[in-house]
Amino acid sequence: MLFLGEAAALATAALWGISACMHTAAARLIGSLSLNLFRLPLSLSFFLAGIVLFQSQWNLSHDQVLWLIGSGVIGLAFGDVVFYASAVRIGARLSVLMWELSPAVIAVLAYFFLDESISPMGIVGITLTLVGVVWVLLEKHDGSIPGLTPRRWLEGIGLVLLSVGAQSVSTLLARMALAQGGDVLVSAAVRTGSAVFALWIFVAMIGRAGRAIKTMREHPRAMRMTVLAGFIGPTVGVWLSLLAVKHTKAGIAATLIGLEPLVVIALLALYEKKRPSSRLLTGAFISFTGTALLFLR
Repeated sequence: MLFLGEAAALATAALWGISACMHTAAARLIGSLSLNLFRLPLSLSFFLAGIVLFQSQWNLSHDQVLWLIGSGVIGLAFGDVVFYASAVRIGARLSVLMWELSPAVIAVLAYFFLDESISPMGIVGITLTLVGVVWVLLEKHDGSIPGLTPRRWLEGIGLVLLSVGAQSVSTLLARMALAQGGDVLVSAAVRTGSAVFALWIFVAMIGRAGRAIKTMREHPRAMRMTVLAGFIGPTVGVWLSLLAVKHTKAGIAATLIGLEPLVVIALLALYEKKRPSSRLLTGAFISFTGTALLFLR
């Protein structure tokens, strides 16, 4: 099918954008920790169902399992929790936009730890991504985020930067594991399962497990949003992203998937019936251009 990979990549960006908005809305009701306590087991169940459906085989080495466990604990158990904690404070728009920094951070880490080179175009891309994000950060708050104070703004920025760092390290570890081969669904299940185990052990140790369950029961709407968002984002979205990589060049797929922040901006503009600022749109476009140059270098 002509342009199947490109269409799958665009669909991935759309579904991940919708999923991010829904998860953020759920996190506002129940908190980012409770959200991930239930979101991650849900994602794991979808991956396990996929393993059974497609009869995937266990073919991972001991080292691969260790890399995937580290990736899951750092990226999912920690990185996702702090990301949604950030989104609750500063909104999904800015949090998702700042995730445009992840490819740049990954490229720098790969340069130092995997001996991967960065071309002059890649350096230009990293610079543009930084410029776009900083340009948006300098925008004055327009009052669209309830309860946003200077302190909460700083907390949100700090949390999303922690998330970017955690996800970048997580991606690097996953890349090291997958570079040795192995089934993608099995690898995803190991990565997600380790995050589920680590997160629930953590909340049990601090005595928050019972409270998290009670909170979710008190907010059935958040549960419904979590289930739906968990299906369309981490499940269908991940499958489409793999389809995109299979049927088009990896750089093209990654660039189109990088449109996710623009999807979030558009969705929130429709929901809030408020046109996004020109600074936000300009910064998002500059960041996307930088990411595209980095991927297509």
